[in-house]
Amino acid sequence: MNIEINYPNVGKPALFMAYFRKTLRYLLILAAITCPIVNLAVGGKLWCLVSVWVILGIWDILAKPDVIEYSLIRQTVKLTIYVCVLLVLIDQLLAPGWASFVVPIVGCASLIVTFVIFVSDLHTQMHNMMPMIWQILLALGFSGVTLAGWPEKSWPMIALGSLALLIVIIGVLTLHKEIWLELKKRFHVQ
Repeated sequence: MNIEINYPNVGKPALFMAYFRKTLRYLLILAAITCPIVNLAVGGKLWCLVSVWVILGIWDILAKPDVIEYSLIRQTVKLTIYVCVLLVLIDQLLAPGWASFVVPIVGCASLIVTFVIFVSDLHTQMHNMMPMIWQILLALGFSGVTLAGWPEKSWPMIALGSLALLIVIIGVLTLHKEIWLELKKRFHVQ
């Protein structure tokens, strides 16, 4: 029996990225262990939680890329979530008082970027819209909570909710059938 090997040859860029990711993983594990030890030895504020969150974000985005549903919209939403949580951690642990103003601005920028990516290539991105839908629902939820009076009303949060609502209205008016089909695919029941 003659077995034919038909796998493609692995190129130098793919090998380089594999070695890069492996080295990055070891460095990130070393940093994740070192930061809390140094913080406990030195004392003071818990800056190690901020460092470990950044290390986790770098691990998730660079060292362990998504294999399933890898898209530019998903990566943008994932990066936005890491950045927003990082800003809240910095606000709560190191320098308080500004996150309720800055985080909605980052959210607005991310909504604009994901919407532009989505609209720029509708045919391809139609299958990648679910992370954007979750992002819009989060923005509407946080804006609704803020409008209800917690923690405080601010124009960036109102702008975030307005932008999310505008994207929903545009999506429902122009792509209602496609959105409904995508939602039915994601949440099918038998």
